[in-house]
Amino acid sequence: MAYVRGAGQRTKPATTGIMVVPLLASTLILGCSVPNSETASEDLQIVNGSAQTLVLGDSMRLEAVVMEPLPRRLSGEVIWRTEQTDVIALGPDGAVTPRGVGAATVTAEYQGRSATVAIKVSSPTVNAPASLTLRPARLTLSSGQTGTLDAIARGPGGKVIDDPSLQWRSSDTEVIAVESGRLVAGRPGEAVVSATLGDLSSSAAISVVASQVPPS
Repeated sequence: MAYVRGAGQRTKPATTGIMVVPLLASTLILGCSVPNSETASEDLQIVNGSAQTLVLGDSMRLEAVVMEPLPRRLSGEVIWRTEQTDVIALGPDGAVTPRGVGAATVTAEYQGRSATVAIKVSSPTVNAPASLTLRPARLTLSSGQTGTLDAIARGPGGKVIDDPSLQWRSSDTEVIAVESGRLVAGRPGEAVVSATLGDLSSSAAISVVASQVPPS
């Protein structure tokens, strides 16, 4: 029970009607809720991060999410744009395909919001050769005849590598001369032709026989 004190008067019990309004007012105030500006945020974000590096021959697909307030992936609702079309090709679904070495900026747009991601495109790194083979491994030529050796270099995964830095050598240039795999047979005899690529080396045995002169 609440009491109201008057000036120079004895306190008296307050009537119950006086308490109704304060209680209702208190109830109304407590029942109100103030929106949280953070949970109402609807920022647009690109899932793949702020920067990407691709190699020519690669591809990827960008994805965007909107926070409203929980993250929601957007599909078919985002407009993707780039001005560096000579560096990347950009599909309507966010697919990115490198076209040339360089840097590009991709922008995602959704209902007045935007987000960007930087993409760098570089040349593929040539793997160091793991093996080197000469074919054929044995060859017979007649004096004055020409032939060819094929050098096959392979990377760690077995992929053939085209490398112009091969060094060719003949153990006897009077028997067989070699230049970039092309052979020219000289006098009859035996010689070994080798090709070197870095720390790798491979060889082939070459026999030169006298050319047969057709009977007159």
